Amino acid sequence: MYSTVKTVMMTPNPNWGDEQALLEYLFATEERRMILEKAREGLTQEHGGVPNANTYLPKEDLEWDPNTSEGLQRVKEYQKLILYGIQHGVQKPKNLSKLSEVRQGDKETPSAFYERLCEIARKWTDLDPEDDSNSKLFNMLFIGQAAADIRKKLQKVKSADGMTISQLLSIAYKVYNNREEIEEKERRGRARLQAALLAALTEGQEKGRVAKKWTDLDPEREANALTFVTLFVGQSNPDIRRKLQKIEGEEARSMNKLLEVVWKVYNNREEEEKKRQEKEQVKRESRKAQLLAAAIAEGNQNSRRRNDGYRLNGGTMMTSFFRPGEGKPLNKDQCALCKQKGHWKRDCPQNQFRRNFPRKQEDPKVEELLTLGQDSD
Repeated sequence: MYSTVKTVMMTPNPNWGDEQALLEYLFATEERRMILEKAREGLTQEHGGVPNANTYLPKEDLEWDPNTSEGLQRVKEYQKLILYGIQHGVQKPKNLSKLSEVRQGDKETPSAFYERLCEIARKWTDLDPEDDSNSKLFNMLFIGQAAADIRKKLQKVKSADGMTISQLLSIAYKVYNNREEIEEKERRGRARLQAALLAALTEGQEKGRVAKKWTDLDPEREANALTFVTLFVGQSNPDIRRKLQKIEGEEARSMNKLLEVVWKVYNNREEEEKKRQEKEQVKRESRKAQLLAAAIAEGNQNSRRRNDGYRLNGGTMMTSFFRPGEGKPLNKDQCALCKQKGHWKRDCPQNQFRRNFPRKQEDPKVEELLTLGQDSD
């Protein structure tokens, strides 16, 4: 509505009476009151508290003469204030979902797409595309809803949402103008592949299996079509062959259909390879997790085995000594060799190497304490 009134005011340049008739035709009584109220607020903001508001927003026709400079200035100021009141006084029905429905057409230019996006915003929302505070929002809408090739290019640009719309349109037009060149390259690539595939049928592959110069088979004869289709499917690359072998019925005998399928596989090789690598990565990560879990389990089992060498004695943990192959622990003063109490293995008479390990001389004080301990017993 704002754009409509603005167009009417700027084109025929209506006077005070014409503008009143326009407001009465387009707006209800309450809406006109809100428009004039917001227009007075705009007058206060622009002129800083005018003593007589009727000078700029008269309630009756003052018969301004647009043919004079003063009268034309009054008309222009009145138009500007009325437009301000319409823009800020009339509440628009907000329907932001309409913005998300706008998509760039295949043949639509970037500027036409952006203009259409702005028109939808003015019609269904109170968002002003020319307001700097809304520029980031409209940049994101333009990038996210542009054509696929333009969107991919803009999404790779660093801080694209902070650029001006002119910069985004410049990048978008480079992609748009290069479409024909890219399509031509793809067309030439398809033609080369098709020629290579047909040559493989007529001239033979690496092992020289099917070659026109070595046989009397004519690839163009319908009677030989099935033979060449069979050779084509069986001698294609593994990924292409697996796909072709799944085709059934009449389509399996049509060379055009086979070439169409071959093209799809050929063009999707990079994507399929990426998926394969992702699967391999998942398998490797899963294998690592299994090995790690097994290592942790083995470590816990070894820890439990080590803990079996400890026993609780009087509320304290004390190391128990085992002989190899036996599970009964030894006492602190028991010999590990003869199992007699009162000495250790190094002092055992049965230990033929005991002389090589002379007993350390105890401290006299320790000997005295030991003696006292035995006497007390």
